[in-house]
Amino acid sequence: MRELTDEPAPAAALTSAIDLLLRAKGADVATMVVLLDHANGEFCLRPQAAQQLAGLGVTSVAVVGNQQTVGIILEGWLFDPARSACAAAAAVGAPPGAPVLHPILQAAVCAAVNQGGPDVEKVS
Repeated sequence: MRELTDEPAPAAALTSAIDLLLRAKGADVATMVVLLDHANGEFCLRPQAAQQLAGLGVTSVAVVGNQQTVGIILEGWLFDPARSACAAAAAVGAPPGAPVLHPILQAAVCAAVNQGGPDVEKVS
């Protein structure tokens, strides 16, 4: 307890490495993937759907897929999948109960520098 105004305040708690990683660039951008079954692998994002997604905070839409499945990747700084996953899935035409994926891990990777250890292979 400080008794005099010229005594230093107690030191603030140190930030953990986990806190720093969670605040890293891009960590605040919410991401969600909606999976759709499409026999022809095609998907069309109509203007009305784009407007609905924008209203939910989505700022970026990417589409991936193959002949059976289409994945719609939704991202946004103000997007909150916990609150609006159903509305976002419906906006892209997903039926009720369609699979929705949420991020588990996001990591930056780089080429390894050969340090000569037994477990390091040369990167060309």
